[in-house]
Amino acid sequence: MSRQEIIGPQGLRQDGRRANELRKIKCKPSVLSQADGSAYIEQGNTKCLAAVYGPREVFLELITREKKIASAVKQTFEPVIMTSLFARSQIDIYLQILQFDGDLNNAEEMADTPELTVALLPKSGKFTLLQMDSRLHVDKLEPVMNMAALGCKDIYEILDETVREYVKDLLHKSSPY
Repeated sequence: MSRQEIIGPQGLRQDGRRANELRKIKCKPSVLSQADGSAYIEQGNTKCLAAVYGPREVFLELITREKKIASAVKQTFEPVIMTSLFARSQIDIYLQILQFDGDLNNAEEMADTPELTVALLPKSGKFTLLQMDSRLHVDKLEPVMNMAALGCKDIYEILDETVREYVKDLLHKSSPY
């Protein structure tokens, strides 16, 4: 594969996936008993643990080295949380990346293609986060956004099915019959 190619002559990436194929996703909800909500998520070889606490009384915000990630998480979730219901409260979201396997060979950067982070509300199709650290010609923006939206919807379907199965199991376990 040349420096400019991310997709090989057979139409596959270096890891064997097709151009529009997502990495395999696994999700297990409610993995931390002390959190108000939690999940363990794998996408490919990237593994993440998420915990949510709150709403609770507001404390002073601490300055951290992870400002960029914290900003992206805030921009992603602020539009979907009804903050008016939790006046003078805070909701804390903690993420721990247990293993990262995004793009260790930097193929996109070497091929001068953009690295794009997108979050989408699945029902409305509205973007809650759009972050790109490189330049993209305006003619390519629409197809890139369409592909990103399709990826978000595919991920939503996987996570939605996981949550539905989890709730179904909870209801089955709590049933007296």
